[in-house]
Amino acid sequence: MAEEMLADHPGIPSEEVAIELVETFMRVMRKRLLKYGEVPLEGIGTLHITHFAGRVMRNRYTKERYQTPPRSVVKFKPTIPMRKLANMVGKNPPAATPENNT
Repeated sequence: MAEEMLADHPGIPSEEVAIELVETFMRVMRKRLLKYGEVPLEGIGTLHITHFAGRVMRNRYTKERYQTPPRSVVKFKPTIPMRKLANMVGKNPPAATPENNT
């Protein structure tokens, strides 16, 4: 699959270079997420860290109570145009207009 994608983009010299670019991009994103708590992706959305406190849970079968640890998760909030695009999946695409052609 990578070969097919590279064939469509002649500006990328090789699969090794493409892999290195993606790995570098991911490394930079991880560092920024840890440092600032969010990573804005222009025109796509924002990755951000959400913190959840630990809480007391109960096993509904044994009635045993236990404490869950606090945790942090990465969430993604898409931009409004991306949400609209995602909602169109499976529907007929809009007619081509000058602003849709890229």
